[in-house]
Amino acid sequence: MKAELPLLLSFQDSRSLTEAMNHGDTVNQINEIERLLAIGLPPVISLSSLATMLGVSVNIIQYIVRHPSKMYDAFELKKGRKVRQISAPRVALKVIQSWFSVHLAKVIPYPNSVVGFRPGVPGVFEGASRHCQASWVLNLDIKDFFDSINRERLKRPLLELGYTEKSADLVLDLCTLSDQLPQGAPSSPPLSNLAFMRTDKQLEEVCSRFKVKYTRYADDLIFSGEGEFPEGFDTEIKDVLAGNDWEMAESKEQLVFAPKRLKVLGLIVNDAVPKLTKGYRNKVRAYKHVLSSKGSEADNFAVLQGHIAYHDSLVKFNSD
Repeated sequence: MKAELPLLLSFQDSRSLTEAMNHGDTVNQINEIERLLAIGLPPVISLSSLATMLGVSVNIIQYIVRHPSKMYDAFELKKGRKVRQISAPRVALKVIQSWFSVHLAKVIPYPNSVVGFRPGVPGVFEGASRHCQASWVLNLDIKDFFDSINRERLKRPLLELGYTEKSADLVLDLCTLSDQLPQGAPSSPPLSNLAFMRTDKQLEEVCSRFKVKYTRYADDLIFSGEGEFPEGFDTEIKDVLAGNDWEMAESKEQLVFAPKRLKVLGLIVNDAVPKLTKGYRNKVRAYKHVLSSKGSEADNFAVLQGHIAYHDSLVKFNSD
């Protein structure tokens, strides 16, 4: 397990930090830093305070903020037929985003429906398990999810968490690229949850009225229920999404009824516990055979290990 970056990074307390900053109205700065620490938020109050916590020149932080496009490496990532544009932050920015991401994820007041990017929650397994033994499953997908999240969507939720205007703007300077959440940045997943929180609550209200279960993992929205599919339910759900300016990926909308195979986040949920598809289970058996015979010399050793670990984690989740 990787060591977690503390809220004040290399400093023991807020006073030692502000003394090290050595400028300005330190009383106000101490008060603001302590206020943010009290609610668990990373104390992003100024470029100079951030530079001091990191132990670098403020010029470095200023460069990052003023030249964001130079702080990312862009590449394409293929997953099946889908190609994603990844913007991976370089080391200096990645450290800042990782520090912010870890602590932000702890203080977000998650709606119960959110299972993705949530500390301590095995998102895929938990998300699938809540829909087990349903009569029907409706899968929806948000089109260009991260790209749809701009500063405007994020500013108000950051203020509601407790940041000032100045701090919220600085967080967004450090965590957005071309007014969007960059795929590949460690800060983007928790910020996406923050941006969608209002919509999650509205969807939960609709689902409560219709007695429908709802979970969300990133841009995957899953609904399920018992008995007949409720008349008018899908229309209300889509109205909520449209009312919050989220565009659906219509080609990914899927409504399936049991006894056909009900699939949630890649897992089968027809029975009491989520299961891997038969094809995936067969692959895992083959991977185990390869590793037992070739060990670390096997091609794609780490990939095979990852698939086996995923299988074993599901087995453990179902047995707990």
